[in-house]
Amino acid sequence: MTASTPSHSNGALAQNAFAFLWALAALFSLLSRWDWLWKLTYRFPSLIGIAGAVVTGCALAVILQPGCKKRFAWLSFAILAFVAIELPEVPNHRLILAFVSLAYLLAVAANRKQENPDDSTWSAFFSAARWTAILVYAFAFFSKLNADFLDPSDSCAVTFYGNIRETLGGWAPTCTTTHTTIIWATLIIEGGLVALLLWPRTRVFAVLLGIIFHAMLALDSEKLFLNFSAVMSALLILFLPGAYFQRWLSGEKRLFGRFTLTCDSLSKTAVIITILLMAWSILVGQFGEFYPAYKVALMIAWGVVAAVLIYSITVFGVFKQAEKTIGQLRLSMWPAVVVLLVILNGLTPWLGLKTRTAFNMYSNLRVEAGYSNHFLLPNGGLDLMGHLGDTVTILASSDKQLREAHVETGLKATCFSLGQAAAARGPLIEIVYERNGQRFQYFPGRSDPEPLKIPPWILRKTLLYRPIGDGVEKQCIW
Repeated sequence: MTASTPSHSNGALAQNAFAFLWALAALFSLLSRWDWLWKLTYRFPSLIGIAGAVVTGCALAVILQPGCKKRFAWLSFAILAFVAIELPEVPNHRLILAFVSLAYLLAVAANRKQENPDDSTWSAFFSAARWTAILVYAFAFFSKLNADFLDPSDSCAVTFYGNIRETLGGWAPTCTTTHTTIIWATLIIEGGLVALLLWPRTRVFAVLLGIIFHAMLALDSEKLFLNFSAVMSALLILFLPGAYFQRWLSGEKRLFGRFTLTCDSLSKTAVIITILLMAWSILVGQFGEFYPAYKVALMIAWGVVAAVLIYSITVFGVFKQAEKTIGQLRLSMWPAVVVLLVILNGLTPWLGLKTRTAFNMYSNLRVEAGYSNHFLLPNGGLDLMGHLGDTVTILASSDKQLREAHVETGLKATCFSLGQAAAARGPLIEIVYERNGQRFQYFPGRSDPEPLKIPPWILRKTLLYRPIGDGVEKQCIW
């Protein structure tokens, strides 16, 4: 993709194309949550703001020279550091960014002594990244096999369809039949992607279907799914045959008639647009009325990327070469560790380890001690640590987030979550809660009549639970 890359093999071209899209995905992830830059600008020093700035710098460096392995390694490390700081409340798409970045760094470490370390590294990394994409779709599909997702009155699929309909000006149809169709289409697409990506001859169709699906999700201007769409679209291109990258990057075909998208023009345009959006996000933090227009600009930017991907896959005619996908799904040892971590993360709701950021986003899934709305696991998970069965009722709190999530809704919280919030919110938080029929008052440093247990730091950074009780399944949260 750049002059600095000596190799023009399909593998090298695929590496550069993925690096470019992955850097874009990191930027879309940051820009969709503009507040990190506002905190860096107006509340310096802000640790999350500084970490976000480092990710941005590394991503822009990769975009300008996607063939540089060191730049991609630095971007991977920066993403890991950013997510580690943000834990435990990390959106699923950023968790995917972190897992894939870890897979690359482990692949680098494992293959540094090989005869051709770059080729071995990328081969091992591509396999881990592909399995990550397949598993994310698998867990997302499995989580949606519950009564509330299939209920049009509660389903998050219907909620997001309503958001998209509003974005499009309200012209899309809305009725029970339409809502039922949307629900089943979501299940069929997510479940179908798993099967289609596993079979070589259907992978190109799966990639095209997946990118179109994510392009449609990104039309939701309320939830702004373009961050997730950018991450998954970057992973999906790894399933394309080498002929796709060769035809794009060697100039065999002109994109959009006489207009050719060169690598240099793409890189420079992406950098300029990123800088403009960053400046705009600072204005959003200072003047809230700029936010609606900012979201539109961000959606247009992603829409252009999605349109180019969809058009290029179609126009380059690579469907007959689907079986020639670069690399295989076979895993080497260290990248396989990341795949196991991805599997463990997806299983955590059923193990009782956490019920959020487990690739069960927006699925209407409700898993509690002895209860589940899932068709295949009606009795809930194992609750290995006992957190789901140890709940409290929050009666009052000085913390706005606790009031909105629990006091105003009447939903319970795990005792673990209460201790997690007390540790995270700082010295000013006050909480009145009820546990096992007994009333408690918590103030920083003391609790009456007995101390509130603060969980160990490592658990506070890795576990995250949804509220507990009737009605939580109707909430469309990640």
